[in-house]
Amino acid sequence: MMECVHERKNNMFGSSSKLDVDSAGNLTHSASVSSDISSRNKMDIVCVIDVVQTSNLAHRKRALEEVKQAATLVNANLLIVSFEKLDFGETVELDTFYDADVAIVDLSIQFQQSSLFYHLGVRESFGMKHNILLYNDVDTEATLRVKLSCGSYMFLSYKLADCGTCLTTNTSFQDEGDSSVFEPRVPITIKLKKLLKDVEIQSKVHIKEKFLSDLRKARETYTGEELRSKLLIMRKRLDDPHVLSGEVVLNMLISFRDLQDYDAMVQLVEDIQTIPNKKKFYTNTGIAIFISICFE
Repeated sequence: MMECVHERKNNMFGSSSKLDVDSAGNLTHSASVSSDISSRNKMDIVCVIDVVQTSNLAHRKRALEEVKQAATLVNANLLIVSFEKLDFGETVELDTFYDADVAIVDLSIQFQQSSLFYHLGVRESFGMKHNILLYNDVDTEATLRVKLSCGSYMFLSYKLADCGTCLTTNTSFQDEGDSSVFEPRVPITIKLKKLLKDVEIQSKVHIKEKFLSDLRKARETYTGEELRSKLLIMRKRLDDPHVLSGEVVLNMLISFRDLQDYDAMVQLVEDIQTIPNKKKFYTNTGIAIFISICFE
């Protein structure tokens, strides 16, 4: 086994939840972690990793625990799907796998690889591009072959270290001197946390842009009372912190102003005043000028 290069501290990643395994040995859906924030605002992560096949089972079980820890650290919903049910094509498992914001898939069991690649391809055909592949590196040559077959997918190989954590073992490339260049070995929890945070940022940007796009479409399609009704429906979407921003608030104010719905403008401004970090909206120069012109 590899030696640990990072000293582990007690509860460094928080307590891990119990493995959800049914009587048939299949993983079931795991409960969401960190339930203090509405799950509507959380990223959904689906994980497929075998905990049934006996070969190097301890490695994969530990890897699953570290996936859970990474999900906890980014406050995400973690959904665990068994390979057997996904491969069989059960509806719930297929929907869960295809709809999740991020898929984390372990390719360590060779006979599962072709089916998993198929389902990953279906995900990508739906526009779900955030996929992370794991592989238990117990044979360097086999690991390199699998990595090459993964193309542009994010690929993380790992090995269980003596200290009980899984460390990355990725070989990046061969340099001109024909010597291998290795990425630093880190716990896969840390690597996954970084990757998932990047996805979360991209998802937040997408949600805001989708709202602005819907708002532009509504303004182009509707007028009068119809537009007012659409705006009031869209106004409810501002409860999502991923949507709310200075740009969104300004565009909503402009939309209400064009309809001369000043009551809705006042209500929106008053609602913003209840937000703890409301200063970031009032320091937006465009909003400040717009409000002063409309209500002077």
